[in-house]
Amino acid sequence: MKSRNIAAALALWALISTATALADDSEARLDVGGLTFTNTDQIEMQTEDLYLSVNQVRVRYTFHNRSNHDITSLVAFPLPDISPNYYYEPVAIPATGNPNFVNFHTSVDGRPVAMSVDQRARLHGRDVTLSVVAAELPLSPIDPRFDEAMKRLSHDRITRLIHDGYLEDVSGDARQPQYRALWSLSTAFHRTQLFPANATITVEQSYTPIVGGSVESILLIDSIAKTDSNRRQLVRDYCIDDKFEQAAQALSQRVGGGANVGEQTLGYILTTGGHWAGPIGRFHLTVDKGGADNLVSLCAPDIQRTGATTFELTRANYLPRNNIAIYFLTPRRADATP
Repeated sequence: MKSRNIAAALALWALISTATALADDSEARLDVGGLTFTNTDQIEMQTEDLYLSVNQVRVRYTFHNRSNHDITSLVAFPLPDISPNYYYEPVAIPATGNPNFVNFHTSVDGRPVAMSVDQRARLHGRDVTLSVVAAELPLSPIDPRFDEAMKRLSHDRITRLIHDGYLEDVSGDARQPQYRALWSLSTAFHRTQLFPANATITVEQSYTPIVGGSVESILLIDSIAKTDSNRRQLVRDYCIDDKFEQAAQALSQRVGGGANVGEQTLGYILTTGGHWAGPIGRFHLTVDKGGADNLVSLCAPDIQRTGATTFELTRANYLPRNNIAIYFLTPRRADATP
């Protein structure tokens, strides 16, 4: 029986954590992806069925061990790093104070399986987990229990933590200090998985994505020219074409103006599907835009509408070289509060 190196798999997790910031009135998008494994030339990903919406991500894999011996591998599910910058920049994290802050669930051949969690607080690249735990502070720099934990620390302890670079006072008022954690949090779920010799297993997982968004789309702000660099970047990132822009303008007119059209963005890290023996045999993507009046754009020219809210594509012998980024426009009632 073979075993894979845990450190190598967790290194993969560290490499794919990413965050994309949006405008000042927006929430940041944190890209999550699928399972990561160490590279192998014995296990094939025969199929991957991926469903993406702003409310849920679901993925179903079938893996085949083509060797004549069992293989045991570490499987990791990396979550995006939680940055201290999110103290200022809003992030729509589903469960901020929970290690499983994206409500991740997984099963193998239809049976739920548990995963261990590894969390590390890092400050300027150093692992400071033990120091944060010793101070009895939450590992997440934006944990809702952080302020309450700070009230239990002595003045001397706080002074030392500030001196050592763990905290800063952002209040500007010594009489009513307000502290911000300066470390980031890395999180990965992991487990060992047996791939039986000459056999196929099915792995399913689901989680709540961390979407970005804004109360108004830059596409619908008349004062922003089409040559604006941020607007042009948005158009490139999500392959927004003239047809989409025309539909966006029509949507804006129907609901009383661009202020009544919000935007959401969703990212999915797909390139980790390349750590297998050969390409993905069959890759199937379903994008659900939610409401029938919503608009959606992504860089997938061969995707086809298959329902009132769904779009799908299928690719054979697929080796992903790019991640997925999806742009949604969602109308609101003219009398709704943003």
